This record gives sequence, C-alpha cells and structure tokens, in this order.
Amino acid sequence: MRVALVCLALWSAMACSGGSSVDDGVDADDDAPGDGSGDGSGDGTAEDAGGQTGRDAGVDCRPEEDVLTADLTAAEVPPEIVEAAEVAVIDAERGEDGAVEYEMAIDPVSPSTLVPAITCMPGLEIDFLLRWGHLPPVEPPVVTEWADFAGYIAVSKGSIELVEALRWDGPTDPPAPRPRTDFVAPQTDPRFLRFTSSIGSGTDGLLLRIRRPIIEPVVLQIKLGPAVRVYPFEEHMSMHIVAGGWDLPIGQVEFDAALQGETAGCYARAGTLEGTWSYSSPGGTVLESFAGSILRDDGSSEPLSFGATGLVGPYGTFAGTAGSGEATVEGYYGRMWLFGDHDDRGNALGKVMNERGETRLFFAALYEGNGLVGSVAFRRVPCDDPSAEHRNWFEF
Repeated sequence: MRVALVCLALWSAMACSGGSSVDDGVDADDDAPGDGSGDGSGDGTAEDAGGQTGRDAGVDCRPEEDVLTADLTAAEVPPEIVEAAEVAVIDAERGEDGAVEYEMAIDPVSPSTLVPAITCMPGLEIDFLLRWGHLPPVEPPVVTEWADFAGYIAVSKGSIELVEALRWDGPTDPPAPRPRTDFVAPQTDPRFLRFTSSIGSGTDGLLLRIRRPIIEPVVLQIKLGPAVRVYPFEEHMSMHIVAGGWDLPIGQVEFDAALQGETAGCYARAGTLEGTWSYSSPGGTVLESFAGSILRDDGSSEPLSFGATGLVGPYGTFAGTAGSGEATVEGYYGRMWLFGDHDDRGNALGKVMNERGETRLFFAALYEGNGLVGSVAFRRVPCDDPSAEHRNWFEF
C-alpha cells in the first residue's frame, strides 16, 4: 500500500511575526544570550520567558550559543551501530533491567505531552510517536496470522530516549495468541533501540525523544520488519502527522511529531529568502546551486548564492557568499524520501558569517522543485533587544 497523508504546520507564524528593522552585522560578543539575571536575559526562567508557566517553568536553563556546522560525518549511521542494532532481540533480554513491555492504549496518544514549557535546545530535540500496523481510521482487514515487525530505530549522533512503548489491539486479531511477549530490549547504547513487534489488525508504537548535540546533519534510521528507511533529522522538526510511503507486507507507518516553539534564548527575525534552487542533473535531487536574495523585513535586500560542496546519504552541503561578497555562507540540506528514492523536496539550514568568521545570520528553508515553499532568516539576540522573541526559528 502506498499512501501519503501529510499535515504540516509550516512557518505558520512567518507572515505574522512583524517587520522590525534589524542590524544583521552584530559582533559575536554583542550577540550573547544575556547576563543570566532572569529578567529578559535568556536564562530560561519563567520570568525570562515572559511569565511562561508549565512543567519546565523556572528551570535553570541557560542556553549556549547556537552551533551550526555543515559536517557530513554523521550523515549516515555508523556501520558498527547498524550491526549492533540489527542483532535479533531474544526472550532472555525481557528479564533484564531496562526492558520495556508494550502497554495497552485505548485513547489517542500525542507526543505533545512530552513538549516542555520552554526549550533550551532549539534545533536539537524532537519528540514523536512512531506507530506502525493497520493505522486508523482505515478499517483493518480480517487477519489470520501475526506479522513480524521486529526492528530498531537508530540515530547517527546523539541519543534516543524511550518514553513509552504502546499497543493498540485491533478488532480482528488472529485467534491464536501472539508468538511471543513483545518488548523493547534494554538500551546498551544511547544511539539505538531494538524491539520486537507482532502485528495483527492493530498497531504498535514508540513514544520517543531524540536529541543531537549540535545543529548538523544527523540521520534517523528505522527498520520495521523487512523495511528500512533513513530520514534527515530536520524532516521531523515540525508539528506534523505523516503516514505512508513504506513498502510493507501489511499496514503502514505513521510519525506524529511535536516540538516546542518557545525558546529560553531569544531570536530576531530578519526576513525571508527568495531565489532558484537548481539541480546537478535534470530530474535529479542533488543540489547544484542556489541564486537569490535575503529579503529583509525593513525592505532592503542582500544577494545570496551558494553551490554544492558535498553529498553523503540524504544530506548535501553548500557554501557561497552573501552581500557584495565579503560575507561567506555555509550550510546543508536534507532530501526527503518518497516511494523508494530521494525526492526533490527537503529542508535547508545555513548561516551567514562576516569576514572574521562570526555568525551574523541564520536561515532555514523548505524547498520543493526549483523554488522555496517557506523560509526565514533570523539572528540570535539578547532577550532585552527590542526585536527579541522567544521563538524557535529552527522549527520547520
């Protein structure tokens, strides 16, 4: 079954975020998170977040400067991690510390329950529910045997935290009991989880929190039964529900993702991008170049151009110039996956640096074909800056 159902909240506040004039040429020393005083300093307290209340309000959260690098070292899961993740789960592991059995669920479960009141890690953390089997609201067929969906989820760099393993029984499960008691095996490495899963007419799912240490190309690799898929980290950095596209003997796969749009640190929006995204070959998905401009909210513009510099897995890197050429650009893009191959859609993240190599501007964009579907340019500022917002602009 090849079904693609997509619901995205993409740049929803972009057009409503105001048009304040900003100076993007700030020095790194002037672009610090703040003084830690808790009154607009960027320290993550409830007072600093504009009176933000919730489960994490008032935590001692002092976000460091954002680090974005176009390093392709983690653009694929290391072979030794794949080898370890592919080791079949055995029943003896169920009695070990850290093993987690599936809990029966009746009501819908949302990853939004994991989202903190504020985030200290914009661009570094995603929460989602990975669910597989006969997804509602499609009426499941009558099944006579259990399908084996044992597999793993791995991240090339960072960590995966299992919050809960969930099960929704179906109305027409096989009359025979499951062949085993399914569970998630004890985690021996923070970069992967191994699990068993027997699917009849229902679904199983994992509620997860995944983190990477800095903003760089990092992939998620997921195996469910016979199928393996690799996703750029950025593909699930939004509030969305995406289902379908997996080549499975029965059922389908769904991602329900959530992340916090409120940050402890502060950013100021500078504008948007416009231009043409070109590929290295007709009908291809590998970037050749981008030529366009940064359109500032104050009405001015700045030329922006870059070309491809590398390609590993779903990720590619780029470098170029901005303005009259004195500013340099570097960043990366992650290609989405559609029905067995990479697509000409994806997410791009980059930074503009002055002649001293100091970051003066970030940009994020969703491209499709030769155009940009959505984009934003922004910079880190002290929280007492008149244009400051506790807005997570690293959210797609």
